[in-house]
Formats: sequence, structure tokens, C-alpha cells
Amino acid sequence: MEDGGTCAYLAVTRDNQAVLVVNGRAVRRSGIGYVGVPALSEDGRAYAFAGQVAKDRFRLISSGAEGPDFDGIITSRVSRDGARVAYAGRRGDKRHVVVDGKESDAWDGIGGNPLCFSPDGRHVAYIARLDKAWHVVLDGKSQNLIPYQGVHVQGMAFAPEGGRWAYRATEVSDITSWSGQNGVERVTIGYRVFADDGDHGIHSRTESLVFSPDGRRLAYVGKDSKGGQFVVHERKPGPKYEEVADLVMSADGSTLAHAAKKEGKWYCVVNGRETGPFEKVGKVSLTADGRSVAFAAVRDGRAIVVRDGVAGGAHDETLAVSLSPGGRHLAYWAKLNGKAILVLDERSGEGYDGVLPDSRIAWTGDDYLTAFGYVGGSIWRVQGPRGPEPVEPPPAAPYVRPRPRVRM
Repeated sequence: MEDGGTCAYLAVTRDNQAVLVVNGRAVRRSGIGYVGVPALSEDGRAYAFAGQVAKDRFRLISSGAEGPDFDGIITSRVSRDGARVAYAGRRGDKRHVVVDGKESDAWDGIGGNPLCFSPDGRHVAYIARLDKAWHVVLDGKSQNLIPYQGVHVQGMAFAPEGGRWAYRATEVSDITSWSGQNGVERVTIGYRVFADDGDHGIHSRTESLVFSPDGRRLAYVGKDSKGGQFVVHERKPGPKYEEVADLVMSADGSTLAHAAKKEGKWYCVVNGRETGPFEKVGKVSLTADGRSVAFAAVRDGRAIVVRDGVAGGAHDETLAVSLSPGGRHLAYWAKLNGKAILVLDERSGEGYDGVLPDSRIAWTGDDYLTAFGYVGGSIWRVQGPRGPEPVEPPPAAPYVRPRPRVRM
């Protein structure tokens, strides 16, 4: 969850039952033990996951209801406020999308990572194929916004605020093959970015659509025909690099930071200004006003975190980096001597066996953080204000236990 206050996972009991566990509390069982990835609302109260109710028969199990039967559940999403649920299911060779209990007409295919709610939950979009044509479907209606033939839609993103949206598409041309074989060869012409304000142009390739938190500015990675990569920010391409990664913007989008590789070395680039070189630059974090930047890096074979040009202590590996919104604190997960440790303002806590996959460090305000680690088969919630003090979990979370003497 965005505030880090909810931990959820699916588990299988000894009698082969699938159980959804939210903050240590088992909230729902399916018929038999099919385990997928749960979708949750912001507060963790609304949920959805695929449950197997019979052989080759699946349905979506949610906090509100159970959906119709499918041969398989492809993916599911819950809006942040928990009021809406959307998912894609398969029946034979056809695909259907169900939004708020209403099932779509049959499609021939569903795009990768297909379902996307706007942050306010008012809009939902997905990517679907009918025959050879790919469609962007927004609130149940195909948008017909692509004035080109043979476009394969790849991904869609909503802005955090303001209702803006964008997606990437591949423009291709079908030509008759002259290689001595019958058939059609698909030749890629280029990759385009479309947004609610129109066509943003064609490149040899595009990746990583990112809106600023206020929704006013759009950035993405473009590639040229020779493999060079660059950042397009507000329709303006930046300098070319061998590789670009980890785009992040300040709240108003005026500050753009990313990792970039040049002549075999890595740099952190903030509004065109490079810091480096390093052997590697990883996750980049910005404060809301864009005045402070921190990033993970590797120098002389050791993992470090650099904030505003000043490097911290060396570790074996850096797993996550996060500045508090106002920049008062810097926290990151690091590995040292086989243990994962949470480092707050360069003070290290006790060791854990590891960090949950895809978990991150979340802030509530500028002084309170939440993160998750694990020891053996137990998941531990690490919470803390500014001082080095342990924090007890809520009483309703028996499976989420704080380790004694957690120092932060």
C-alpha cells in the first residue's frame, strides 16, 4: 500500500486451502489451494484474488462478492478507495474484462499488464485485441484515438492527479514476404506515445511512461535507431546515453532525475546535471520539491547510497532507497554479511533474513516510516518515528511481529 501500513499475501494451509492474509489476519478462504497475487485497496480492507473452485474452474473472490466462472483469471485490480474491482478472465480462446460486476464482450486477446485504475478510481482502462487490431478501452469504450494502421498497444498510465493518461504503441506495417515463404512479415516502423493531449511523436522505441505527481508533466525514455537512449520531458528530447533507467520527477515535474550510462560508466542525472561516475546507479529518490536527491550506487565494488553528492557507508548490496517527502530523513535497505538491515540517516538497525519482494519504504508525513522484512517464515513490520525505539504492531496482526530491540 502507498503508506506502507498494510502487508498482504496468499498462503496455502495444510489442507490445501488458499487463504488471504492481511496484516496477519486470515480474511477469506477459496475452495481449494490456488494461490495468486492479491489486489488490495489503499487501506487493505477491500481485496480480490483468483480462487480455484473446481478442476479447471476459477472465479474472482473479492471482499464484495464472487464473480462468474472462468477457465482462468488473468489479472485483477482494486481501486485505491476499494469501491471498484476489475479483472480479466479467459473462457476457451476468448478473453473478457469484468468491471464492477459487468462483463465485457469477448476479445481475442488482452495486453500485458492490461488493467489500470486512475488514482481517484473514477476511470479504468485496459488494452485488448479484436482480430488483428489492438484497442485502448477507457471506461468501457474503445477510444479510436490512433490514426495509424497496425498499431500494437503496449502499456497505459494515468497521472496521479488530474485525470491525464498516456500509452505507448508500436506502429507496424504488414508486407508480403519475399524470402521464398508464403505469409506476411510484420515490419516495425516505430514506437509512438499518445496522451490525452495528442500524439507525442515517433521514436525507434519508447519505454517507462512517468507522470509528475501533480499530473501536469509527462516523461518517458526514447531510443534511436542506433540504440542510444534519451529522456523525453514535455515533448523535448534530452541528451543521448547508452542506457537510461529509473525516471522520477518532483511534485510539479520541474525536476527530473534518472540513472544514465555513458562510456561504460553510470551517472545520476538531475535536470541534465550529472553526478558520477559509478560502476552502477540504481534506485533514484527525490524529495517532493526536487531540492534533494538520493540514489543507490556501486563504487569500487561496494554498494553505497549518495545524497546530494555525499556518499554514506559501504554495504554488500542496496535493496531500496527512500527520502522522506520533505527531505528530513533518508532510509534504505542494505545487505551486509548476509543480513538485510534498515538504515535510517546512516544509523543501522538489526539484521533480518531478507526483504519482501517488491516491498518498499513508505513514509507517513516526514518523520514516520514503515517497511517489511522477514526472519525465517515470519514477516516483520518495522515502524518508527525519528528516535531508536521499537514499535508494537496492531493487536489484530498476530502474524506480523516486530523484532525485539529494533533500532531505527
